Amino acid sequence: MFEMNNRSMKMLIGWIFIYALSVCLACVYIYQSSKTDYFKLIDSEIEAASQSFYNLIEKNHKDNNINFLYLIKKDSSGKFEYRILQDGQNNKKLLESLGLVEPVQSVISTKTAYYTEIEFNSMATRFAIIPMKNGSESLLISYQSVEDVYLTLYSNLKTLILVFFLFSIVLFPVIIKVINSNIKYWKNRIKDSNTDSITGIANQHQLIEDLKTTISPNLAFIKILNYNSIINRYGPAVCDDLNKQIATLINGFEDERLKKSCVYRVQQSTFAILEDQNISFADIADITGKIVKSLVTFDYMVGENEFIKLKVTVGAVRQKKDAFTLANMALSEALEKQLPYFFIGDGEKQLPDTYKKDLQNIQLIHTALKEDRLVPFFQPIFDAKTLKVVKYESLARIVDDNNLPIILPNVFLPLVNREKLNYKITRIILEKSIQFAITNKVIVSINLGVPDINNIKTCEYIYSSIKNSGISHLLQFELLENEAIVDSDTVLQFFRKIKKLGSEIGMDDLGKGHSNIERLINLPVDFVKIDRSIMEHITDNLEIQNITKGIIKLAHKKKLKVTAEYCKNKAITDVAIMLGVDTLQGHYFAKASPNLYAPPLELKQQTV
Repeated sequence: MFEMNNRSMKMLIGWIFIYALSVCLACVYIYQSSKTDYFKLIDSEIEAASQSFYNLIEKNHKDNNINFLYLIKKDSSGKFEYRILQDGQNNKKLLESLGLVEPVQSVISTKTAYYTEIEFNSMATRFAIIPMKNGSESLLISYQSVEDVYLTLYSNLKTLILVFFLFSIVLFPVIIKVINSNIKYWKNRIKDSNTDSITGIANQHQLIEDLKTTISPNLAFIKILNYNSIINRYGPAVCDDLNKQIATLINGFEDERLKKSCVYRVQQSTFAILEDQNISFADIADITGKIVKSLVTFDYMVGENEFIKLKVTVGAVRQKKDAFTLANMALSEALEKQLPYFFIGDGEKQLPDTYKKDLQNIQLIHTALKEDRLVPFFQPIFDAKTLKVVKYESLARIVDDNNLPIILPNVFLPLVNREKLNYKITRIILEKSIQFAITNKVIVSINLGVPDINNIKTCEYIYSSIKNSGISHLLQFELLENEAIVDSDTVLQFFRKIKKLGSEIGMDDLGKGHSNIERLINLPVDFVKIDRSIMEHITDNLEIQNITKGIIKLAHKKKLKVTAEYCKNKAITDVAIMLGVDTLQGHYFAKASPNLYAPPLELKQQTV
């Protein structure tokens, strides 16, 4: 009757659990509320009967439900007289056995009625101790069986559960429909995120996902060489239509040797074909050649009665490990050497030199981790007014036995991401940076990437390290890759947690690429750093100066501190100070070092 799968089944079980829990809580609430109402009614009846007790002759006073047990009065000598109103009972022992001695004393002193539930004569019984209105020194102990109340409550509870059960039968199809609708919605969202919006074919994200499940991948990247000249001449709308024609042509290509092929648009001017089967190198080369021939010989319409030809080059790989990276490298080799195609087979000799170098560096990284040669270097950051060090930025370095860097961060950090070593790197640098801050009593800022924050294990380690350090006020964190985090709830939660623990957090690389600067500054951060891409042109570009001034003004309006990076000379530094930055960082002042900063003699003399 209903279409179900594993995801919908899990959601259904979740819904049923939540619904059952809600029903239980509702039943408990209704039961307790009804019980309270019933007892309030019984208590009011007992109180009314007790107050009317003296209006009747005591021995003839009868009530079908209410029984009068004790009448307690103070005699002329001031002593209390306990008069039992039922025959065959022992005065003292009964009162003590019922646990009413202390409540009686309390009612006598406070003149406030007391109600309780006691097991009496093998029945649930409601007792009341009521101070009498006609005399301030007398009270009456009355009781009424409440067995019938519980019978009524149990009966009502059964009816309530039955109603919920019948309602559940009616509601069940609705829940199934909602779940299936929700699954369909998210499937569409996922499909949209994995689909190129122009051509309707799969995009780069989908290609990366598909590569994870391939067994014998053969991947080719096809780049349109004259794409930029076409878009400059005919405009984006014509190029969108051109991309649709290319996608249709590649998708429609047929060859009996292709069994499991998929087409992707991975970049603006680059398409990809993935074939997952163990096919000969010669066949792949032949099929690729035919696809290329069909692409370059086809007449593409770019206007009424106007057609153009394409120029393409191909980079291809037939290797499972790092197929996407190798295909990009193959394409780069073809472009650099101006070849119509460049293939990388499954033999090590065919690997490009850049890839072989990467493999060597990856081995170097693993060795450095094993031998504890990954260390933080600390670059001082200076106050723009006093030129005194206010904090240090912790920068990861791989060093040799003499503590000298042997591989640059811009080389090994991308490889760290590729090898999924972020957690290890972050943990080591965090531990050693905290120790540096504790030893030298200085503020240290530690870099984090989006992969760090998306890793729950890494986040928990960061939180516990801050708590256990005892110096949360000396720790700061800089988040890189800011273009990826503007709308991320995970990142926002991380920011708030860090600030709650007593540390500050900031945005690195502000202005890099085409980030929405205003939205980034509106994040819950304490400081921002203007990226090198802006700072290196700040002395000779008035427009960049105005952009930088606007960034600083906006940041200060949000009460954020601004650091100017890449202060490599006096000219850049002077402009940065003129524009109003708060702190300065760069080789003009000091390079990163494993040790605490010691100012040169001339700078000491200037700042004295």
